[in-house]
Amino acid sequence: MRRVRIASAILLLCLAALALARLAPPVVNIEDIGVTELYVDLASHGRLLVGPYSRFHWHHPGPLYFYLLAPLYAAAGRNGAALFAGAWALNVAAFGLLLWIFRTERCAALAIGAGAAILLFAWRLPDVLASPWTAHVPILPFLAFVPAAAAVAAGRTSLLPVTAFLASFVVQTNLALAPAVAVPLALLTPAIVRAWRSSGPASGHAVQAAGIVLVAWLPAIVDMVVNRGGNVAALWSFFSGGGSRHSFGEAFAAWSFSAAGIMQPRLELARGKPLDPSGAPWTAAAAVAIAALTVVVTLYWRRGARAFETWLGTIVAASLLIMLWSLTRILEPIGDYHVLPVTALGALAAGIVLAGAAQAVFHAVESGTGQRTADAAVVVMVIAATALAAVHLQRAVGLQARLPWTADVVPAVERIEAYLDAQRTRAAVVDVERAWSQGVPIVLRLRQHHRRIAVTRGNLFMFTDALAPTGREDTSLAIRPGRQPAPPGRAVIFDSPTVSVLARAPE
Repeated sequence: MRRVRIASAILLLCLAALALARLAPPVVNIEDIGVTELYVDLASHGRLLVGPYSRFHWHHPGPLYFYLLAPLYAAAGRNGAALFAGAWALNVAAFGLLLWIFRTERCAALAIGAGAAILLFAWRLPDVLASPWTAHVPILPFLAFVPAAAAVAAGRTSLLPVTAFLASFVVQTNLALAPAVAVPLALLTPAIVRAWRSSGPASGHAVQAAGIVLVAWLPAIVDMVVNRGGNVAALWSFFSGGGSRHSFGEAFAAWSFSAAGIMQPRLELARGKPLDPSGAPWTAAAAVAIAALTVVVTLYWRRGARAFETWLGTIVAASLLIMLWSLTRILEPIGDYHVLPVTALGALAAGIVLAGAAQAVFHAVESGTGQRTADAAVVVMVIAATALAAVHLQRAVGLQARLPWTADVVPAVERIEAYLDAQRTRAAVVDVERAWSQGVPIVLRLRQHHRRIAVTRGNLFMFTDALAPTGREDTSLAIRPGRQPAPPGRAVIFDSPTVSVLARAPE
């Protein structure tokens, strides 16, 4: 019966996401969201082997996120709004899963305290629950992964497949979270070994988890085999090289500012800006207090022989520390998106501290009355999260539709197609380097209209090898920002205040 209810809830959520995507107006996605849509389109045709791109010319480990969105994107008529609806569904599902784990472990105080803290985190960061940006999407699945891993470590092997899926999703989508995922996985290694050696249901759970891992990582494995190391080799080359890193003091300033971020008066959603940790000198003490109190609560649970809670506190405290180390390894200036996971985990830690305090002071909080109260609170919080995510979705899609430089994408595509037809060109190669934010949706739409379009090799790190030139292209196009004069041998076939398209006809 429980499995039927879970399957029904997932099906209902998917249908709701599809309805939201189909009812939304057509959306032109630019910049990184545009690249995400391109990757989802490639995934819908089974042509994607790599994860999100990095400006350092490598990719995050895998494309699982894009394959999850691909069916919704195709069913929604390839409307760019499907990405936002997909993010909405993923985040609601992750939040519901987190609360479900707390309730099935009969942790009333944790369900209420941690759930409320995460809701506060989402409420204070507008649009985070419906943002398809790959720096935002893994946050709530990561928070759901933490109690799932704790439950497995405490002996609940039925959650091994879920834990394996969440770990794969988070790491493939954002490599920066790999250390924070690796620590819990290392801590539950003994539980995994026991499951493998078991002759009961636990062994079946381990086999299911292994199958999920194999399927989830198959594209990355194929890329590594087919492309002589592929993205794995690129990652190894990049991270094994030298380069300046951040001092412990710099990392600690960013970490403490973010770990206590839920209490910040000026908390903002990460948009890719450099982090400014100044202006709140109390955050260092607050962050250390949150981490220390998490350890204290964990020791309290350990004395009470609460296995799940003890593992949860241990994983959260260890992950907070490994995130501090991770910030020292960043090559570029620390950005707001680097520390967003720290803010989310800090919120979860704060909820854990509140739950532990409630258990210590109010001994009846885990009684039958407390459990019934938690059941009601969980329902209310899931409804609240779903409604809040819907508000985020409406606002994010509206904002994307109002961006002034998206209005010229569709007219530019129409003009390019008219030019290609007039020239009777077989295929074209496009240079988008100086205007990639609009060039991505233009290339995407041309390919969706069955035009044979490739991009210059200097852009392939962003567009993937699926768009590599074949040598049979007889026309070249260049997409440039703003109005551009035509150089010798070129003709301006479209120009606007935001983007121009220049072409060289076949000789």
